[in-house]
This record gives sequence, C-alpha cells and structure tokens, in this order.
Amino acid sequence: MNNQLIDSLIEVIKSLPEEDQSSFYQKLPPFQGRANNDNPEIDWENEPFIGMGQDRDDRKDSQQWVRQLRQQEWS
Repeated sequence: MNNQLIDSLIEVIKSLPEEDQSSFYQKLPPFQGRANNDNPEIDWENEPFIGMGQDRDDRKDSQQWVRQLRQQEWS
C-alpha cells in the first residue's frame, strides 16, 4: 500500500472524535504480524535474509551501487 495513502488514512483517523476512534479500533481485527507482543525478541542472526548479499561483488561499495542504479533508472 502506498505510504502517502497510509499517512492520509492515519490523519483522518486521528481527526475523528475519540469515541469514533475507539469504535474504529474495536472493529479492526487483531494484528497477526510479527510485531505483536507475543514474540518481542527477534533472533536477527538466524533470519534467512541477513547476509544474503554478502558475496555480491556489485554491492561492495553501496554508495556507488546506489549511484549507478539511480543513473540507470533516472536517465
């Protein structure tokens, strides 16, 4: 979802009277994502995406890689 849209929705919700905000939040389903408080600690060392690009020679210099990517995409 577009971040600008999300920010706009948040502002609309914040502009509602407290009673309406409360009603809105009661209708939301419980959050089932990883950020809930059931498992607040994430074992980053064992996350599969950590270090997945460490052997890529094209990304050793991240600043140069981003600069080159921008030139390719924006020209």
